[in-house]
Amino acid sequence: MVSNTVIGVLVLVAVATQAKKIPDYLQTCKRSDPKYDDCLTKAIVAAKPYLNKGIPKLHVPPYEPLEFPALDIDRNLDNIQVKAHLTNIKIYGASGFIIDSLRSDLSKHEVTATVTIPKVFVDMDYNVQGRLLVVPIVGFGHFKGNFTNCKAVIKGSAKIVNNKKNVKHLKLDKFHAKLAVGDAAFDIQNKDTRSAAIANAATAFIAQNRRQVIQIVLPIVEDTMDEVVRQIGDDILSTMPYHEILPE
Repeated sequence: MVSNTVIGVLVLVAVATQAKKIPDYLQTCKRSDPKYDDCLTKAIVAAKPYLNKGIPKLHVPPYEPLEFPALDIDRNLDNIQVKAHLTNIKIYGASGFIIDSLRSDLSKHEVTATVTIPKVFVDMDYNVQGRLLVVPIVGFGHFKGNFTNCKAVIKGSAKIVNNKKNVKHLKLDKFHAKLAVGDAAFDIQNKDTRSAAIANAATAFIAQNRRQVIQIVLPIVEDTMDEVVRQIGDDILSTMPYHEILPE
C-alpha cells in the first residue's frame, strides 16, 4: 500500500541529483555538497506536488492515484497461502508522505529512508483463492481499504551498468521496504455467489482480527512491493545517464 510512496522517494532521489534532463521546477543536489542529505530531503519535499500528474519525460507515471492494470500474487507461507489476480488497482494518498529520516552513501549508491504516510486508500478488484490461518479465502469481487499511520523503512542500493549504446546508468541492485500499519478498515464486496458463505465467513474473520491479519499479510505486501518498485524504478533510472544522476 506504500509502494507508490517508495517509488516516489526513489524517483525524487534520482531527479534531485541530476542536472540536464529534469524539468526546471525540480531542485538539484550535487554530491560535493557537504549537506547532501539535507539538500536531498528538501528537494523531495518541494517536488512532491509535481508527482501527482507524473513526469513523462522521466517515465514517472501519474501519482495520485497511482494505477496498476493488474498484479498477480502467488505465495505459500506458514499462516497464509494465496493465489490472487488483482485488477483496476488505484492507490490514493501516498503523496502525503513525510520523510522522518534520510541517509545516503554515494560511494556505494545506497539510500536509507524512513517515511510516514498518515492516510492511504486502496481500491481494486480481486479474484482470490487460498487460506488465512484455518479460514478458506475464495471468491472474486471488489476491495476498498483505508490504512492509517503507515510507516516504511526503505533501504536500496544501485549498481552501474552499460546500456546497449554503452552509456552508463544505474540499475537497482538491492531493495527492501519494511512496513508497519497503525490501523486499517476494509470493505470487501464478494460478487461470487457460489462462494458467498465462505466469503462471508472470511470477511467476518478479517474484520474481527484485523491487526493479526495485517501482520500476516504484510510480508506478502512487502515482497510484491519490492517487485513493483524494481520494475518501475529501473524503467525510470534507464532514462538517466549516470553522469547526470550524480554530478559533481
